[in-house]
Amino acid sequence: MTDRPTPAPDVETVDEGVVTPIEPQADAFDEARGAARSGAMRLLEQVTESIEQRMIREALKETKGNKSGAARTLGLTRQGLLNKIARYNI
Repeated sequence: MTDRPTPAPDVETVDEGVVTPIEPQADAFDEARGAARSGAMRLLEQVTESIEQRMIREALKETKGNKSGAARTLGLTRQGLLNKIARYNI
């Protein structure tokens, strides 16, 4: 009898000394975790969009509708601001 190291949990010994990898199996926990991450990412997108819209409206109000001034206030290019105005239908 020889002392051989025990294979790691993610491998399977098939024959004497031959080790093959085991394919990981997704389980319900992994699927639920993926769905939760997906839901969290969507929530983050919604919150970010809401904050951006509010900041754009406030900057436009402060600059009396001057888009170049609002863009400067927000740290955006004028075109970047125009893109966001179009995206958010402001």
